[in-house]
Amino acid sequence: MTVSYEVDIENSLEKVFTYISSPLNDHQWKKRVISTAYVNGDDIKKGLVFEQKIKFLFAKIHFYFFVADYKKNESFTIVSIDSSCQITQKISVKSNLDGGCHLDIFINETVNNIFLKWSSTIIRKLLLKAIQQDCDNLKAILYNKS
Repeated sequence: MTVSYEVDIENSLEKVFTYISSPLNDHQWKKRVISTAYVNGDDIKKGLVFEQKIKFLFAKIHFYFFVADYKKNESFTIVSIDSSCQITQKISVKSNLDGGCHLDIFINETVNNIFLKWSSTIIRKLLLKAIQQDCDNLKAILYNKS
């Protein structure tokens, strides 16, 4: 299942990228994230491993992610480790002509649970709605934030 979403943020590329690339900020703008903790360091770079507890569809799910790719002020990719659902998320950031920035969010999930495979259309719609809400939260947090 693949979901992609685009959003414009009225703030500088550097400030937006710094904020969204830190998993420790996820609980502030991604309402389904309960908590995040770094496992192997505290520098956001390729190879960083972090743990997240996520609430989705009445369940609390525990994931480990690693940063598979990191290009400062450009893009980053995280991939889940050891779970029943393989998640790859890539976020790219580009400057707009008006001084803001444009985010491209791409999420690919491979679900190993047969029930979730059967209901993938419903899950996809719920995930897309959650991403839209996350982006609305992000825009509100970063709007003209200094």
